[in-house]
Amino acid sequence: MNGDNKSNIRIVLIGAIASIAVTNITAGNTPSNISKNTTEKVENVKDSILEEVRKLTVVTGGEVNKNGKKINSVGIPFDVEVIQNGQYRIKFKKPFRQKPIVVAIGDGGDKGAYTEITNINNKGFVLEGRDYLKHGLAQLNFQFLVVGPETNISSD
Repeated sequence: MNGDNKSNIRIVLIGAIASIAVTNITAGNTPSNISKNTTEKVENVKDSILEEVRKLTVVTGGEVNKNGKKINSVGIPFDVEVIQNGQYRIKFKKPFRQKPIVVAIGDGGDKGAYTEITNINNKGFVLEGRDYLKHGLAQLNFQFLVVGPETNISSD
């Protein structure tokens, strides 16, 4: 998740925590009771909200041409490495907490090729363009989408 998204989540969390704090301040409370009760409730709510935020699912996607050049991307940044013609390694710049789900589609390439995804782990995956007839490697343009739990969302 990029910095802007983390900032937006933090703003939402601060707003939610502040709302809880304000609703717990009533006219009948003394300042010492307000402070103690509100602090406890805010901490409980903060912990509960952060636990839910840690479960957020992150979507990462990209479009890559047959030469391994990134055309478009969203979500967690990634690098593309051409292992050999028709074989591309996608490396996430920030690993997922566990192995994500990856789907991809290709344009058929020059030889009428399909996409095959291999070696999926929390740090990336390998996409191969496969020739329909010979089943060998074939260059192709492709798009992919990755869904999984993100890492390193902290309370600070």
